[in-house]
Formats: sequence, C-alpha cells, structure tokens
Amino acid sequence: MQTYKVLLSQRVKVSICIASHNMGHLLQEAIESCEMQDYKNIEIVVLDDASTDNTSELPVFKYPYVKYFRSESPSGT
Repeated sequence: MQTYKVLLSQRVKVSICIASHNMGHLLQEAIESCEMQDYKNIEIVVLDDASTDNTSELPVFKYPYVKYFRSESPSGT
C-alpha cells in the first residue's frame, strides 16, 4: 500500500495559485514557501492584476514550474 501512495504522489500534480497586485516584495517569499513543501510535484501559478511595482521582474518566474500571467488592467483579482 505504501508503494501505491508513493507512485500516486509522483503522478498527481498540485497547482498553487497566487493572486497578486503590487506585492512583488512579498511574492518572492510566498513562492519560496511553496517550494519548501514536502510534496514536490507542483506548479505555481501567479496571477498578476496589472501590478505597477517590480512584480514582473522577479527572478523566480524563470523557473519552469512557475507560470506567470499578467492582466493589462486591474480586475480585482
């Protein structure tokens, strides 16, 4: 039974969604917190609600498991 749980955990991907507006100063830490979890088969989806700070320039967006989507105008995400 333990082997089944291990195999299942390797195949099931967990998506973590983070909505943000002008929170670049906290976003890096939030993404690093997600990375430190025991479960490693993850993707992190960041929804940027037309931020005007440095959010789009964060280096974590270069990682393949972090997906970044930006709205051109604020929508109240």
